Amino acid sequence: MRYLDYRSPHHAEPPQTSQIDPALTYQIATSMITELGLSDARYLTQTELHEIELAGSAYWVSEATGVEGGAMLFDLSTETRSIRETDATVSEYLSRGCLGDVATMAKSLEGEFPARQVRVLCVQDGSTRESYATTTDVGSFRLISVLRFDSAQAAGEDTSRGQVSADMALKNANFVLDND
Repeated sequence: MRYLDYRSPHHAEPPQTSQIDPALTYQIATSMITELGLSDARYLTQTELHEIELAGSAYWVSEATGVEGGAMLFDLSTETRSIRETDATVSEYLSRGCLGDVATMAKSLEGEFPARQVRVLCVQDGSTRESYATTTDVGSFRLISVLRFDSAQAAGEDTSRGQVSADMALKNANFVLDND
């Protein structure tokens, strides 16, 4: 305690500037909206993105359908963890705010890029929220594509949401590769 006043002041690290063009992230997110046919989707503001700790991403919500999603790009030269090592972090993020029961699953996806999909189910007060995040390494980028559904999948839906999410993530990865 005697030396408390003599410690060196803490200087926060300056934020790293990204070399990733934000337009690319928004193009990916717009493609997701179009693919899902969501005419009412709106992008979150920078303030809203900051509140949910997704600054730097392109994230959208469709109030009418209860579907939301988005994309994030990271420079692989600064990322040291393997895709598999990010599963716990992604799982934790997707389950934040769930005060009910949580179930998680992670799996590798077959495709032309290394990819992992994390699925989180939150059951709270009789409602189910289903979230998918697919992490893909493509070129010099790590792409994370997110889809969230505010209701359980209906029995009559043709394609599983997990497959829709995986297909969309791999399509997003191809887009990044073509525009890198």
